Amino acid sequence: APLREGGAVIGVLAIQSYRVNAYTRDDLAALQDLADHCAGALERIGAQQALRASEEFNRRLIDSSLDCIKTLDLDGKLLSMSTGGQQLLEIKDITRYLNSCWISFWHPDDQPRVREAVSAAVAGGSGRFQAFCKTEPGNPRWWDVIITPILSRDGKVARLLSVSRDITAQHEAEAAFQALVHGTASVGQEFFPSLVRELAVALKVRFVFVGRLLHDEPAVVRSIAVWADGRPADNFEYCLADTPCENVVGKTPCHYPSGVQEQFPKDRMLVDMGVHAYLGTPLFASDGRALGLLAVLHDKPLPLPQ
Repeated sequence: APLREGGAVIGVLAIQSYRVNAYTRDDLAALQDLADHCAGALERIGAQQALRASEEFNRRLIDSSLDCIKTLDLDGKLLSMSTGGQQLLEIKDITRYLNSCWISFWHPDDQPRVREAVSAAVAGGSGRFQAFCKTEPGNPRWWDVIITPILSRDGKVARLLSVSRDITAQHEAEAAFQALVHGTASVGQEFFPSLVRELAVALKVRFVFVGRLLHDEPAVVRSIAVWADGRPADNFEYCLADTPCENVVGKTPCHYPSGVQEQFPKDRMLVDMGVHAYLGTPLFASDGRALGLLAVLHDKPLPLPQ
């Protein structure tokens, strides 16, 4: 008897006897009923296998995400968290947090906005907010969070999906920029000392200086503002030859994220200061003349932010 699925034959159910006319019409009808039952069972098994494969694919997809992906119940309790999310939050044992109030994880000042986003998703919409939440060991992190509903088969909101992206670097860069703008609001003689101070604080580096070319000696730079190891430092002069600044002044920005001493072995100032990373940008007059440079130096690698 054929195994039928949606009008298509997907297999055969056969029995065999060595006697002539061993089966009646009723036997054949019963065999077909059994074949139809087997076809239904095979269909269910196939659907279950496809579901398991789909669930495994989704799980791998979620676990490979760089975001923190969570499911919540309609009261905002945490039901699950992706492996990547646990790593981002530096969580050792997620079971400690399951079925607890996810809203309470956030800073008290941010919790009203978190509740508002959860309520929006429960109502069938989506909620979004940016807020502060520490990792399990207490490391500060800022997050951009989107909450959306997960619907049941009947179209009702059954659970919530929360996706949190770590925006700490972006937030710190914005804060540093605002601090830099605020710190360099002064004009006149105080501008460059304020600039090197605020830039050093913003980038968390040891040395920042602004230098200008000498009119009578165009291959020599004299600093006009220096910040070193958390305080103003004395100005100095140096020759551009065989220094990373030679590639900057009157030319283009240069960045050596590490190993700058090896690339400029004749520059004794780099050795004396213990500098391993360098970032410099040229300064030009409005008519295009080279004026000098702004340089950032550090004793650790200095990669540019993404």
